[in-house]
Formats: sequence, structure tokens, C-alpha cells
Amino acid sequence: MPSPIDYEQIAQAQKNDPELQSLLSNSNIFHFKKINLPDCEKAIFCDLSTGTARPYIPKQFREHVFANATQRVSLRGSKHLETRQDAVCVAVDRKRLH
Repeated sequence: MPSPIDYEQIAQAQKNDPELQSLLSNSNIFHFKKINLPDCEKAIFCDLSTGTARPYIPKQFREHVFANATQRVSLRGSKHLETRQDAVCVAVDRKRLH
């Protein structure tokens, strides 16, 4: 299944991204390295500080990437518990029976 995210465009946008350039020159927190992703012919900058390669996403693509990431999350739906529609407190229920 092809990725809905165009990593070629992200790689191109990374070249001119001032935020990334600032992080590359001033950051002691992140460990950026250019990595070739399976869906992309161009290498893109990824943060490796956590041990997992996380691509740097330029600001203009973040909303799209986030929307695609959350759209693929499968949430387990809650099951409706069957209850009696006429359930009332125990005292009232006892009066009905007598």
C-alpha cells in the first residue's frame, strides 16, 4: 500500500526549512542524520536521539502528516451493555412485586 505522505516533497522542503537549519546548527537535544526511507529516493533528515528514526517534518506538512497518522489508528469501540430499560431503584422494584 503506497504511503499517503510524499517524502520526496518533504525532502525538498527540508532543504529550505529555516527551523531545521537552526536545529542542525544549535541543537544538543536532537541527533539528526540523513536517512533513505523505503518510500523515498532522496535521503531525508531524521532524528535518532530516541533510538528510533523519526523524520523531521517541515511545518507546512505537519497537519497533513498528523491527520494521516491519526486516521490510521484503529480504536477499539466500546460495546453497549444491555440493560433493562425500566430499571429503577431496588426499593421501588420491590414495591412493584408486592
